[in-house]
Amino acid sequence: MISKAVDLVARKLAGLDTETIARLTQVLSDEAQMISEELQHSGEKVDSEILAAKLEGLVARMKYEMHISFDQETFASLLVDRGASVDAIDPISILSESLLHKCARHHYQQAGLYLIKKGAKINHVNKQGETVLHLTSQLGLEQFTRALLENGANPNIQTHQILSSDIEQNSNIGLQTPIHRAVYASQERILDIYIQFREKITDENLKPNFNIQDEHGQSIFSLTLWMNMLTIAKQLLQIRHAQLEIKDCEQTPLLAQAISKQNVQAALFLLEQGVDVNEKTHGLSPIQLAVKHHLPSVVEALCRNGANMNVVDENGNSVLWNALDSGQEDIASILVKFGCDSTQWSNGPDNCRQTLLHRAIYENNESVACFLIRSGCDINSPRQPGVNDETPDICKTLESPLHLASQWGLERVVSTLIEYHADINKKDAEANTPLHVAIINQHTAIINLLLGAPSLDLTIRNKQNQTPFACSMVAKNNEAANLILKREPRAAEQLDNKGRNFLHIAVQNGDIESVLFLLTVQVNVNNRVQDSSQFTPLHLAVQIGSEIILRNLILAGANINDVTANRRSALHIAAENNRGVICSILLENHIHANLTDANQNTALHLAVQHGHLDVVRCLLVESDVDVLTLNSKGMNCLHVLAAHPQGNAQGILEQILKYHPTFPLDIQDGQGNTALILAYKNGHGQLCRALVSAGANLSICNNDSFSIFTIPAASKALLVNILDIITREPPWGENIITREPPWGESEICLECGMKFTITNRRHHCRHCGRVLCKRCSVNELPIMKFNLQKPIIMTRHRFSKEEILICRRSLLAWYDTNKRKLPWRDWHDTNTNIVAYRVLVSELMLQQTQVATVIRYYETWMKQWPDIKSLAEATEDDVLKCWAGLGYYNRARNLHKCAQLIMNEYNGEFPNELDIMINRLPGVGRYTAGAVSSIAFCQPNPILDGNVIRVLSRMRCIGSDLKKKSTTDHLWSLATELVCPERPGDFNQSLMELGATVCTPQKPKCTICPVQNQCLAYLQQIEQTPIDIEECSSNCGFCLKSENIESNRSLVENYPRKKDKIKQRDEISFILIIYRLNPKLEYLMIKQKQSGLLSGLWSFLEINSSNDLDQMNERKRKIYIIEQIQHMTIFNKTISIENIKLAGQCRHLFSHIDKQYIIYFAHCDQNEILISTSQMQWFNEEQLQTSAISTAMKKVFNTALPQIKLKTSNGKKNGTLDNYFKKKNT
Repeated sequence: MISKAVDLVARKLAGLDTETIARLTQVLSDEAQMISEELQHSGEKVDSEILAAKLEGLVARMKYEMHISFDQETFASLLVDRGASVDAIDPISILSESLLHKCARHHYQQAGLYLIKKGAKINHVNKQGETVLHLTSQLGLEQFTRALLENGANPNIQTHQILSSDIEQNSNIGLQTPIHRAVYASQERILDIYIQFREKITDENLKPNFNIQDEHGQSIFSLTLWMNMLTIAKQLLQIRHAQLEIKDCEQTPLLAQAISKQNVQAALFLLEQGVDVNEKTHGLSPIQLAVKHHLPSVVEALCRNGANMNVVDENGNSVLWNALDSGQEDIASILVKFGCDSTQWSNGPDNCRQTLLHRAIYENNESVACFLIRSGCDINSPRQPGVNDETPDICKTLESPLHLASQWGLERVVSTLIEYHADINKKDAEANTPLHVAIINQHTAIINLLLGAPSLDLTIRNKQNQTPFACSMVAKNNEAANLILKREPRAAEQLDNKGRNFLHIAVQNGDIESVLFLLTVQVNVNNRVQDSSQFTPLHLAVQIGSEIILRNLILAGANINDVTANRRSALHIAAENNRGVICSILLENHIHANLTDANQNTALHLAVQHGHLDVVRCLLVESDVDVLTLNSKGMNCLHVLAAHPQGNAQGILEQILKYHPTFPLDIQDGQGNTALILAYKNGHGQLCRALVSAGANLSICNNDSFSIFTIPAASKALLVNILDIITREPPWGENIITREPPWGESEICLECGMKFTITNRRHHCRHCGRVLCKRCSVNELPIMKFNLQKPIIMTRHRFSKEEILICRRSLLAWYDTNKRKLPWRDWHDTNTNIVAYRVLVSELMLQQTQVATVIRYYETWMKQWPDIKSLAEATEDDVLKCWAGLGYYNRARNLHKCAQLIMNEYNGEFPNELDIMINRLPGVGRYTAGAVSSIAFCQPNPILDGNVIRVLSRMRCIGSDLKKKSTTDHLWSLATELVCPERPGDFNQSLMELGATVCTPQKPKCTICPVQNQCLAYLQQIEQTPIDIEECSSNCGFCLKSENIESNRSLVENYPRKKDKIKQRDEISFILIIYRLNPKLEYLMIKQKQSGLLSGLWSFLEINSSNDLDQMNERKRKIYIIEQIQHMTIFNKTISIENIKLAGQCRHLFSHIDKQYIIYFAHCDQNEILISTSQMQWFNEEQLQTSAISTAMKKVFNTALPQIKLKTSNGKKNGTLDNYFKKKNT
């Protein structure tokens, strides 16, 4: 509206020069604005025609003023002549302006010149501090301005300070000179007047100062730059009226201001004038500011002028990184073009040193990473130790950028690295190549990229001795394995350091999935292990007993009759390893049952030798095996049975005779031994009796002329028993021979050895069938009966009084000198209550736990609970937390219960009576009670732990089964006899110390033992004499039997009798780790019930595996986990399968369980979990490491933690890893 009104009126200015019209038009615009505001304020209608009408009067006056001559008798001149003041102040003006101000505002130049001529005050300032020169400079009144300067107007007067933050509105800026106003109004002609005037004027006070700064610190020169009046600026520099080094009120240099204002022309102008290109402003150099404000041309000019391109900001970010991180690849290209370091080592995570490429990959910024690679950065170096030689774990991995990109799944980065010839075969700390890493992390696309590289070496092995193909097999990554085979068809034939290929390993591991995969790619199923065994996959399958693998190998064409280096067939191996079902499968598939090995043994020989009854039955029933085949020693299967008697030898004999009733029992082997002779030599009474009952000949002699009557034996009881069988009348129902035994044949008398001649005739003993001479046969030979045995002699297994005294004296003297310094022995309290408490704690901790492990836990425990009272007041959670990692957590609970019971029922006084300790204190048995009572209360009570049992067993040759009550009772009686009444505590500790440090289970130090002369086992060992059973009678229950002696151990080491190992049962459980970000990682923990393996401890969600685990793929396992946790009412909504990720597997051995954990993890939001009781809590990482959590769960957590952190790592641009991949897929 205003512009339209001005256009209507301006048409009447025709005839004037262009400059005048422009100035008048400006005046009309200002006046129109004022009129419009007045009309709006008064409520009148405002439109363009009304404004034009009101402006017409102003035009008329303006024309008049332009042509009027105040030298004539005008009304104004007449007033002045009659005394009117030319300095009059407008009384209605709020600014207290003079006539000169009014003339300037209304562009009345002639009037102004007249007033100057009449001596008006030209330096009068209004209330804003403005002189008339401010107005004429701003409005471009050249004649008026020149006249003011020539008549002494001060060009350096500044307006009043306003303290405005708006730099652009000149009307609101204080401390401006008239020259400032001219610059803001872009009045270049006015500025020329000031420059010319400065050259003419001699008065220093009136010379225009172009360096005066307004309240924002802007000088005339700086304003010319911001107003793009570069010609004026250059002129000022040429006449040296301007300063390049001037700074604003915030001490910002001109170049920094130009860049911050994004004034490219000004910045380039300043650079042409040679300003300092590295001067920092508020910590930022010009090139950093130029990058921040996206000014590529300025960056290029700075680089050309030698700016430092490798400067870093306060956050350690370089110029190049800031450009790339903000998406300014054009600027980054300029920096690289001018030689900026594209590698740039700087501080990284955990104070390591890393390049920009490491950082880009770490933050998942593929564009930046690819740019750096194309720019020639270091593409092979791993992260380096910090500047202070810190070596965090992230450095120890020695992962190159290609390793990192392969691990994170950054396909573009991998592709670019390969294109620019990164070392594709570089190894990390585990000797993994990038291909290993990609396979482990299941990144198929990256595997494809890496396999396409021509220089890839597929034979490189990592520290687990795995090639990439082996790694894919271990990781169950069949897709990767297929891709590798497409490039290298013979990859599946690679051998490990044991000479095995992948099919061998898969078969040995029972990995049916890998076996089936390898069979589908048609590997050679008959390849042998390249070692001394020369096993084929078929042999290995038989060895491990896998029926399904065996059947698949046979279907795939495995040669069923292949033999090993020892010429053993699969049937031999099955027989040796007691694989009855496997034998049936092999026989089904027509394996040769009569194949013999290098020792000429058939499978039947081996089955009999090892006592495998089921295999023997299978071979006899399902095959045509020849039972009379002789091995290299001339032995048939019965000879082998007798030479290697097992507990079920009699049953095996029965099976042989059942299916071969005419089996010749008296066949002799290469040494002339019959089965009966061999069985008798080996002391196998049951087999001897069975052979005799079956009709074996007692009188046959071997090649050394020994029969069972003359073979040396430790006892004749077995012979007596055999002879008794053939002489007694059979009791009702007992299978005893009633017929006359078979007669033997020999050239000499089997009693006296005299050779038979014509005069010395043969005679057969009707009793046993032996061949005797006449002289021997007329004598009645005594036959011992079992009811005539000597009574048992026990002196061997007891201490004499003299031995007891010697043992006490020797052990105490040795203990005083050699005892170890242990924290539970280092006390100075006379208070027996505290001593008893410390002994109880140490003894319970030492149960099933080594001393070295216990020391740290004991010291921590005693610092936390130094007495019974403090322990009784503790919570069970605190007790279990302190015990965590020691195992057998019932010990901790019992200690806690003991303390509470002592406080409640005994007023905090530890009971000193043995019976009370045993019967009342939880977890305290006879041994623990004996230790506490003897050490703390000096009572002569014995102890019997594993160390003491070993010492006593060796000293008295106790070789009977320790599980028998008679054995333990006898050992307790020995310990009771030995205990020293004067120093019972020290003596009991000396026994334990001796067993722990000298009389050790393996390699005992007998030569330095203080009681070696009282140790029967040691004395017998050094004398190298067999045990004289007659000292204890032939049926002594405590002597070590010959079948229990292990030849590979010394005689002393055979005591006590080795316990039968309890086989650990295998268990598999699923673990689900639920975590959230709050804002740090937190993990959901559930307190276990007060029963079970880890009762009372905190644990992750544990789900027992299904019976058909082997048939479950990954998806079915996750569905099974979801179904199980739905019963726990933990989640408000059903957890999705996609949210559950596999973290890995780990094993933990409990005392009786070999536990395998398959670990998954899932992220949840806070509103998805119901925390209904105190039995469920969120734990952060620090709490997990310090709370009452079992070692098994800590192992589970440490296995899953890297995967969880990898999943939740925050990228600077992409947020969480999940978000990153979501963006990527969309």
